[in-house]
Amino acid sequence: MKEEVIIIGGGLAGLTAAYTLKKHGVKPLILESNDRLGGRIYTKSTGHQVFELGATWVFQDELLKQLISGLGLDLYPQYLKGDALIKYDPSIAIQRSSTDSLTNGAIYHKVRGGTGAIVQALSDQLDADRILLNKKVVKMAYGTGNISLTIDDGSIIIGAKVIITVPPKVIANQISITPPLNNQHLMKSTHTWMGDSSKFTILLERDYWRIKNLSGFVYSNYGLIREVQDHSADDGESFGLLGFTQPVGELTGNFQKRKQVVVQELTELFGIAEAHILAYDDYLWGEYFVDEQHQNYNTDLIPHQNNGHSIYLNSHFDDHLFFAGAETSPSNPGYMEGAVGSAYRAVQLLLNR
Repeated sequence: MKEEVIIIGGGLAGLTAAYTLKKHGVKPLILESNDRLGGRIYTKSTGHQVFELGATWVFQDELLKQLISGLGLDLYPQYLKGDALIKYDPSIAIQRSSTDSLTNGAIYHKVRGGTGAIVQALSDQLDADRILLNKKVVKMAYGTGNISLTIDDGSIIIGAKVIITVPPKVIANQISITPPLNNQHLMKSTHTWMGDSSKFTILLERDYWRIKNLSGFVYSNYGLIREVQDHSADDGESFGLLGFTQPVGELTGNFQKRKQVVVQELTELFGIAEAHILAYDDYLWGEYFVDEQHQNYNTDLIPHQNNGHSIYLNSHFDDHLFFAGAETSPSNPGYMEGAVGSAYRAVQLLLNR
């Protein structure tokens, strides 16, 4: 049986493309290599509290905001009241500064219920039997007007048209394409956003920083923690912090040690002790986006390198293959806004062919 449209990747771009196609009467088949949807949106929940381990913030993102509103979801502003803390150097005392001076007065938002609520709302609009998890595409072959996809379990799925939404560097490293595309070298040198990031979330009994007139915002040039922001819900019942870390050496493979160091550094910053912690989790994206030699995909690449390149904006294989995904977008590349915009572009190209 030949599928009308197959979407490779069940992240924000893939789900948005599927949602948009369904509104045009097309029910695509989604192939997701992992055991969950969302891609770099990775929200974990403990009851009414959430861990944000992936994409988190909504900026001046009109397409994303329209999508969120259309799905019946709400936004609330990131808490930025009070001062920020800055760690310039171990030899210098921690500095206190206006948060606005670090954010340039920017106002940005989070999704009520976690960014994963977008993923859930989109998937709720799709047919469950049209979403296949744990289906890693390893080969793609084009011929006689069809695209044949080989899954890592040996099965083959054939589609008339394919939208591929995974990062280009992942495509170049994991999918053998026949005949070769003329952008193979470009895909290998396309930066993967969050590809070398590590993120943590810590849930707490209360907002210990706010009572000290601190916003929870931290910028650091050293240590494990490099950035922190408030992660308390807007209902006044759930409190936490989230941020980015830069683990090296044994910390990359030792979860408990990372947690211990994070707690030590938060104690130094805010007086938070082990007894105050309700839960902790982190995720090392830099350990996920690696090749067979365990080298990170972004090694020797600069941020946004080749993102939004013109070759990703066109159809391929005689209008049977289309690219989407945050890295393919010329506008807001690497971000959720870019992912949504790329999905709309790919669907428009497909429907017009």
